[in-house]
Amino acid sequence: MKILDLTHLIEEAMPVYPETEPPKLTPSNTFEQHGFRETLLTMGSHTGTHMDAPAHMLRDGKTLDQFPADKYVGTAYVLDCSDLAGKEIPKARLQLHASEIEAADFLLFYTGWEKYWGSEQYFSPFPVLSLEAAEYLAAFPLKGVGTDAISIDPMDTVDYPVHKILLGAGFVLGKSKLLGEKASVGMSNLVMYVVTPSMLVVAFQRPFDSENFHNFCTALVIAVAIHLLNIAAVTLFLRDSDLKRQQALRFGTVLSNCGFMAYPLQTALLGTIGVFYGSAYVLVFTVTAWTYGLYLMSGGKGKFSVKPLLLNPGVISVAVASLLYVLRISLPDILYTPVEYLSHLNTPLGSNFFRLLAELRLVQ
Repeated sequence: MKILDLTHLIEEAMPVYPETEPPKLTPSNTFEQHGFRETLLTMGSHTGTHMDAPAHMLRDGKTLDQFPADKYVGTAYVLDCSDLAGKEIPKARLQLHASEIEAADFLLFYTGWEKYWGSEQYFSPFPVLSLEAAEYLAAFPLKGVGTDAISIDPMDTVDYPVHKILLGAGFVLGKSKLLGEKASVGMSNLVMYVVTPSMLVVAFQRPFDSENFHNFCTALVIAVAIHLLNIAAVTLFLRDSDLKRQQALRFGTVLSNCGFMAYPLQTALLGTIGVFYGSAYVLVFTVTAWTYGLYLMSGGKGKFSVKPLLLNPGVISVAVASLLYVLRISLPDILYTPVEYLSHLNTPLGSNFFRLLAELRLVQ
């Protein structure tokens, strides 16, 4: 077996991430005084070759010691991106190697930046994943992702979106089979009836602002327009000789996965204001699903009922959160604190549920 050492030598003059402390190596024991030699090593946990834990970017994420040892062992696929200096790694590049990525435990990006180690150019614009590529990669059951550059986000980032997307993707639970098909039902109920409503309440717990309210209404109108245009487009252009296949294709084209996957991404990239505006789209999506979607999948024979629409947790959540916002009602700390804690489960649970759905085998 050929073994490759991918680590860098730890020394005081080595490159470190801006605004972090360089390592210090101080002799603590000597042969002359103690009969043995030992060095006191002081450094940050992200010095040189290192591994990021979810807790690095996610407030309630796990630390490395909370994962089983087999999390750190496995096969890797090396993807050459050295031709993309100063550019984003596009989703299309990953799609070309989808089968190799699927078969591996780890994906390593070769950017060629290791040749600049020790020079100022090491901090120059290196290849990083586009957000679209990061979202695509998050759906793979990988244990981890690595790079030979100093970060997976560009050096001028302020919110580290690629870090947050990948660290919140749930690689460990899926790969180690701690969650299976039976868990998907309970997890979906937890997200739908508890976590998502909590997240919406937190997002709407903000001082009433006329501009924000106007933007929310604008997002609502735009969402209605998008759904109507999509319905018109699939009616005119999406046709199939198999009626059931046509129904499924039209349903999937008009009604996106804008709940389980969009909310975690909005939270990671934009914070609670992203959820605030995004809920307008989800509200229109829910109404469309229980009207047009029901009509479509029943072949025009389904009877519309207001009850399941009004009792839908997505509609109720937005309605309650909006009412609290418009009436300027702030929850007391004794209620807000546990609701906020529950809302933090949205990203890990939502991402894992999405990944579990991808592994289910559908039967006709």
